[in-house]
Amino acid sequence: MVFLAGVAVFALAAYVHPGRPGVTSPEGWFGGYDQSRYLRITEGLADWRLPTTGYLYGIGYPLVGVPLTWLGFADPYTPVNALLFGVLVLLTTLLGERLRGLGFGVVAGLAVALATPLLDILVIPWNAMVIVPAVVGALLLATSATPLTWRGGAVLGFLVGMAFAARYVDAVFVAAIAAVALLRPGRRSVAAILAAGGVAAVAVGFVLYTHDHAFDSPWTTPYSLHRRGEVTDQDLGQYQLERVPRHFVEVFVTGESDGVRQGGEPLLPAAPWLLLAPIGLFAAFRSSHPPRLVLGVATGLSVVSSAFYLSFAAGGGADLPVGGLRYFAPWFPLWGILAALGLASLLFDPQYRRDNSKEEKSPKDLDSTSKAGKIRTYVGSREPPS
Repeated sequence: MVFLAGVAVFALAAYVHPGRPGVTSPEGWFGGYDQSRYLRITEGLADWRLPTTGYLYGIGYPLVGVPLTWLGFADPYTPVNALLFGVLVLLTTLLGERLRGLGFGVVAGLAVALATPLLDILVIPWNAMVIVPAVVGALLLATSATPLTWRGGAVLGFLVGMAFAARYVDAVFVAAIAAVALLRPGRRSVAAILAAGGVAAVAVGFVLYTHDHAFDSPWTTPYSLHRRGEVTDQDLGQYQLERVPRHFVEVFVTGESDGVRQGGEPLLPAAPWLLLAPIGLFAAFRSSHPPRLVLGVATGLSVVSSAFYLSFAAGGGADLPVGGLRYFAPWFPLWGILAALGLASLLFDPQYRRDNSKEEKSPKDLDSTSKAGKIRTYVGSREPPS
């Protein structure tokens, strides 16, 4: 049901969006620099041609549009993006369910979809559409109550490979979550590790081959063609830690660049409830809930990822009007779930603790079981019921 709701909401948002092709201009959002290059790569792939001179962005997202290009769609991304958004809402719901039950999962999933800028970002074709489900899918597998089978490992490898194909740096963070999923004590499976490594290696190898085909070196990426003065986006000189505090204030709080208000909404004014995320993380760590290790690692990764993009020359408030929040969108579901968990803890857990001091609760009363029946929820209690 939440999958269909996600698809329907995305389809409606795309239909009414002024950037949809044919609404205000024939090309619509494909008049944008990134989107026009995605489309050009997709059209070449649909003709079985690897990109060469027009290889300006990772091949992962253009691959998404190939099937509908074969079917003659002028916009080969939006229908697929609607399905991916539905999957994203479903995965977020399932992840929330593992923390506090199905009702919480549904509310958290819909809140992430509708009460953050996520839909506004992803309704326009961006390569983040591949990254966001990859992060949430890896988190869902990492919080599984049982060791992964080789099939689960293969899915993790696929998610890492697609992230690498779409946006290279983000694959590092998906791979780190995958490593936690595969190497957690008591959950290690040789078959899952081999499957994950094998699938990821095939995907990464294919991407490196496309680099060699286009640039005569597997280590030269499309970002080597993005020049800002004498420096390309592949050079480390484009990433400076001293920019992080200023860009953080611009992108997350003020929406300004050099003191001038830009178009586009900064993250926290658009979704102030995300400020509750630290409370949710604290509540998870106070509990004896199994996924707290995963949540802690993922939160740390989200901070490192955000700092990396805030250090980027184009990671400040000046890029908000052109979808600058897309760099941080992969973490909106995690931050949203933690914020919802924080709100639930503030609203409900104090009452629960007062009730618990009056009478002993049975394990059945305190057991909130997911549909799979594998994870028990103890958020708001210092000790699990005995």
